Amino acid sequence: MSSSSSSQQKDQQDNKKSQQDGKKQDGKQQDKDGKSKPRESVERPPLVYLTNKWIQELTQRIRARPIPWEGYHRADLLSAEELKMIKSVDAIVVGQDRSKLNPLLDEQGQDYVSLYLRLLSKLSRTDTLQQILVLIDDMLSDRDDRLELFLSLNGQEEQDGIGFPWRPFVKLLDVPDDFVQMKSAQFLTLLLVFSASHLEQPKPPSSVLPRLLTFLSSLLRGASQKPSSNSSGRGANASPAARRTSPDFAEGNGPEIALVLLESLLRTQKYREEAWEIDVAKMGQAQSSTGKGKSSKKNDDDDSDGDNDDQEQQHEDVDRGFLSELAYILRLSNAPAGGPSFLSSNSPAGSGSATPSRQTTSSNASTLVVGANNGTNTTRAGTQLVYQVVLCLWLLSFNADIAAELNVKLGLIPILVDVARNAVKEKVTRVTVATFRNLLAKAPDANAPVMLGSKCLTLTENLQSRKWSDDEINEDLEFLKTELSERLKTMTTWDEYLSELQSGQLTFESPCHEMDEFWKENAPKFVDEDGKVLKQLVKVLKESEDATTLSVACSDVGKFVHFFEQGKKRVGELGAKTRIMELMGHDDANVKYYALHTVGKLVSASWR
Repeated sequence: MSSSSSSQQKDQQDNKKSQQDGKKQDGKQQDKDGKSKPRESVERPPLVYLTNKWIQELTQRIRARPIPWEGYHRADLLSAEELKMIKSVDAIVVGQDRSKLNPLLDEQGQDYVSLYLRLLSKLSRTDTLQQILVLIDDMLSDRDDRLELFLSLNGQEEQDGIGFPWRPFVKLLDVPDDFVQMKSAQFLTLLLVFSASHLEQPKPPSSVLPRLLTFLSSLLRGASQKPSSNSSGRGANASPAARRTSPDFAEGNGPEIALVLLESLLRTQKYREEAWEIDVAKMGQAQSSTGKGKSSKKNDDDDSDGDNDDQEQQHEDVDRGFLSELAYILRLSNAPAGGPSFLSSNSPAGSGSATPSRQTTSSNASTLVVGANNGTNTTRAGTQLVYQVVLCLWLLSFNADIAAELNVKLGLIPILVDVARNAVKEKVTRVTVATFRNLLAKAPDANAPVMLGSKCLTLTENLQSRKWSDDEINEDLEFLKTELSERLKTMTTWDEYLSELQSGQLTFESPCHEMDEFWKENAPKFVDEDGKVLKQLVKVLKESEDATTLSVACSDVGKFVHFFEQGKKRVGELGAKTRIMELMGHDDANVKYYALHTVGKLVSASWR
């Protein structure tokens, strides 16, 4: 009963929060007279809405644990004055008398900030670092304004181009302790968001945001890793970075906390744009790195199992960026539990199709569960994770340039269609539909064709037939239906085919695939612009693992070859023949049938 009550409370908090966001994000705030007035990018405390149970309970245990500060004084790591200061605040914290803490910090706040940062810089014992981070947490609890005290030390104690207050927290991201890493990431996020929302504050060093995003990306990767006997750190000598990708890191809470911190960053337009630019650059680097790994593996037939394991480990350690991880989590969440693996190592991150972008050992959606190892309800946790992922994508979609590229880089629209179709909770439907609206409103030319090709109009009509407690869902659905219907009226059959191809999901429900008249008229268009459309068709054929899409793609290649004079040569040059021959052994009967049929056309001497 308590678990159900907790779940309902979480849903209510999320519903209220996202409804407020929908009204306020990138808009203007109204005063009492109803007049619009400019608002700050971040306007409501707390700046970071982190209510994770694991981190709260661990904080309480650390707070109650005594630390032998006198020993640090005897070792000349604390001066007599510093020892007096730390014992004063420590006694208050252990006694849990916050009425005494605030007056002390109001009077000596700057001194304590300097002390905490110095201690974090020079001490190394994990329990002591944890305690200092808890003291900072107590200092900032309900007092985001005290972040100004930290930023007032900007540039002090600089090393390698980064000084206070950033350097101690960045360093702690690599300390081999889950709590220390998480709290450091939280404080870095707080400092970044506060500095962006207060223009008079100094700007952070350029290395801080990329470093934090790399940290968050590694946490997100843990959401799609399969738990194993070796997953807890991947061995005794695993680096902190490798351990973060384990689903056991922070007792399974890593992805949830990462999404909260990422969401806090993306609420600010400045960080939306910077994070996008940083991550798009990573996508190209990740594809290059994984491509080299595959090539070297193919060219060395004598590799030992150990070498193969090393290569696989290197492949997993490539930082693909948070965008690829977000899309990948959604792809896994759409997979049928216990179903066959649909993952393809040939699919690069950001391929623009609905195909998962990186290799893993399981497609079971249960691997997405936050806290699954401690008895948390799997359905609830999976739903919450999906909601948080889509919320981050929704925030990104407020930027028009990003909205125009999200589907190109991630193949996002077909994934979101599946999310909306499978959604159990209304809040997931609401944020997904709101994301569709942003994509269509901010970048209609880029997204409308793909939305139509992904059967988003049909989905919209189906969702409209249901009753929703939130009127904004109905408003967004009506907007989508109206805009997509108008677009559909002006589309030719060729336009419809292109929109479906862009979606990465093909179906025989679209009659053009089997209409000879369509292929007679349009086959030559496949080779226009250096074969742009044909290359896209072959790309879908190579990257998709969806049986229906593969069947239709094989059929389309056969139709193209039949109705275009040099069709066999063209598809052969693109490697389509090899791929289709592979599909002759596919488990699905329809894929096998269409592959056999098309191969017959490719190897025959004449067609007419």
